[in-house]
Amino acid sequence: SYYIFQTIGYILDIYRGSIKAEKDFARFSLFILFFPKLLVGPIERAKNLLPQLASGHIFSYENLFEGCKTISWGLFKKLVVADRISLYVDAVYTHLHQHNSTTFWFATFLYPIQVYADFSGYTDIALGTARLFGINLLDNFKRPLFAKNVSDFWRRWHISLSSWVNDYIYNPIVLKHRDWGNWGIGYALLISFIVIGVWHGASWNFILFGILQAMALIY
Repeated sequence: SYYIFQTIGYILDIYRGSIKAEKDFARFSLFILFFPKLLVGPIERAKNLLPQLASGHIFSYENLFEGCKTISWGLFKKLVVADRISLYVDAVYTHLHQHNSTTFWFATFLYPIQVYADFSGYTDIALGTARLFGINLLDNFKRPLFAKNVSDFWRRWHISLSSWVNDYIYNPIVLKHRDWGNWGIGYALLISFIVIGVWHGASWNFILFGILQAMALIY
């Protein structure tokens, strides 16, 4: 899904005239399949990554230091925080009949921290690995657990996905239906978050997740 969205964005950017088509097939392939971001993102944009791939890169101690630091921080979040929390959360959710309301609510409190540490930990490892090669990938998280509301959360959580949906789905729908007023904005939000839900998984629970997110933003 990461490289599919990246490729769609690349094609739409060419169609809109915001970038020129990459003539070098090897460079284009590297843009799509650059291994650090292949499995966990971020969803890269051609205007950010392609110019970096086209420029020359030499060994840099600064890139080595910053890359290793980011990788270490990602490993800490994944292995020390997320994986340790998952032991408790999984034990509670798997055997609910053996736990009381206190442990259930504590596990529910810890679960978002686990998801954030796991996902952002993987992403930091990808960002750090790319930095070793002198490549700066897009930042994907900005302290989302400190968001003030749902709108603020989606500006901080999985930024490359939410900004992609904003640029290629939400804004075109709003522009097309600008004469609908607030109804057009609500419609665009609903479609956008259904797409975000389906991106996470092709099942009804993820579609419902997207609808609930859209409703929270609309109301």
